[in-house]
Amino acid sequence: MRNDLNISISVQLVYEHEELANSYQKPQIIPASKQAGFEVSFSSRQQQLFESSIKYVINGKYEFFFQVKAQVEPVRLDLQTDTVRLAFSDDSHDLFTTENLRIHNNGNSVASFYWICPESGTFTVLPEREVVNPGQYLDCVIMYTPQGNSSGKLEEDKLIIQIGSCLI
Repeated sequence: MRNDLNISISVQLVYEHEELANSYQKPQIIPASKQAGFEVSFSSRQQQLFESSIKYVINGKYEFFFQVKAQVEPVRLDLQTDTVRLAFSDDSHDLFTTENLRIHNNGNSVASFYWICPESGTFTVLPEREVVNPGQYLDCVIMYTPQGNSSGKLEEDKLIIQIGSCLI
């Protein structure tokens, strides 16, 4: 906001929506022929197209408005592949095998995740929980250790990844 007057002015933004509650709310004094900025912070847990007018008041009595728009998209992480093949090589004597999996955050917000591993110990993932910044990726290592029951049969287990914006 620019003050083109010969005197200082007081400017205050007025927020009427919960999504803007963390924005700067105190009045600012803008000296003559200077400009100032206001931090407008938007936060929503609902997928939506947000459109609203924000009121600003000059010297406690002159009201003006400007429009804000925000498109809220769900937090999403992309896996490098749809299928992870955990197989033992023919010459392996190990009791486990591992595979790398890259997780991409192509969004514009921080995304967190955690793995839900079975209690049997069949799967272990490192890191088990982490944050991926916007435009970044993270490599995970999935370890598979087959577990047999008393009859010698292998048990089937699931490995689940839970994704969100504030899980950690």
